[in-house]
Amino acid sequence: MTALCPGGGPSEPRPGEAVLKDFIGGAILDILVTGEMGWYGPIAAGVGYLAYNLTDLCTKDPPQMPDLTAQRLQSYLLDTQGAVNLRTDAYNLIGNILWRQYCQCVGGGAIPPVVVIQPPSGWELNDPNTNRPTGIGCRNDQSAFTTTAFDASGNTTITLLPDNNLNAAATWVQFDVNAGSVSGPNPYPVTWSLDQIPTGSSAIVSHNTWTQTADIFPENKLTYSFPLAPGGGTLRFGAHTSTGAGGSWGSTLQVRQYCGTQPPSIEQPCCPPDPTLENLIVQVLRLEQLILDSLGGKPGYTKGTVHPNLQGSNSIPVTGLHGVLIDVTSGTPTTPQLEGVPPYEWNLGWLSIMTGDGFVDEKRITRQHQVWQSALVGEATVLGYFLHPGVVATITELGPPP
Repeated sequence: MTALCPGGGPSEPRPGEAVLKDFIGGAILDILVTGEMGWYGPIAAGVGYLAYNLTDLCTKDPPQMPDLTAQRLQSYLLDTQGAVNLRTDAYNLIGNILWRQYCQCVGGGAIPPVVVIQPPSGWELNDPNTNRPTGIGCRNDQSAFTTTAFDASGNTTITLLPDNNLNAAATWVQFDVNAGSVSGPNPYPVTWSLDQIPTGSSAIVSHNTWTQTADIFPENKLTYSFPLAPGGGTLRFGAHTSTGAGGSWGSTLQVRQYCGTQPPSIEQPCCPPDPTLENLIVQVLRLEQLILDSLGGKPGYTKGTVHPNLQGSNSIPVTGLHGVLIDVTSGTPTTPQLEGVPPYEWNLGWLSIMTGDGFVDEKRITRQHQVWQSALVGEATVLGYFLHPGVVATITELGPPP
């Protein structure tokens, strides 16, 4: 019995879930970041390994959320029982999150979301005297994805949204670039340029270049920082390829301006995980999962209600959803279409799930035929969809495995 279910009724594991759930450092961090408590992730990852049995976890109230005061966090290092305190708090906090993902009320019913714990007042995760950022961010610009082509001279210009204006007090600019060829001949190497142009002038007062030798879109991004001349003005981003005209170039830029001194550097973890050890642990966990699957309870789904010829934007009432299958019947192939098996289709649309309390999760539609099984889909009472003009699709509701 659990107080989270209507009338304090019984609860159980969601159908099709493996009974034993194991998490190592990286997965622990991912759970907390997704649960909007990423600040606690680097601390909780220190436990190394956490295991949960859904038969135990899902048949009673979730573990009580810890009281993460500054004193409690300090106890992890200063008290003789610090390691025990850390493991207890991390186990309970993550178990509380996982309860919502892997457990359900018998007979259905909405479950209250996790109450997010904020870091204690004055808490600093890193030593404030180490690599302390001295620059002050004074403007952020996020560009949309743009597709351009190199002209006859092998040049192209990227324009930021909403504009390329600089804060007059800005002294540094830092930006993330995510760009690559979408179609056509291989343009590499591509030389990027960043020019600062004063307001009302065509003169270039700050010119910087760097070279991109391979695709970094859509999986990766690079970060660069450059000094600015006093007085502001505008930024102009350009790219040049010695291969000449032809080919389509896609890019996304995020720019941050800093007023003061140089922006903070990108910090790397001091103690990266041992990849060999992590690979061995993953292999052991996979073998364990294969053994459990051979004992029964194999994952899967069954196809249910079909909603054909969907266009535009609308919503569908659902209950007991295990996932959805979307088949795009019109609107593919898209432009651009990225390589892959199956190919990545651009700008088809989005799927979302909601309860009566609001938004729960969403998924971009990127393939002509795609299955989506969100860990939170069992909570959904509404399935929303948005399809770009010209896109027609069929959505099939998925139920638990037979």
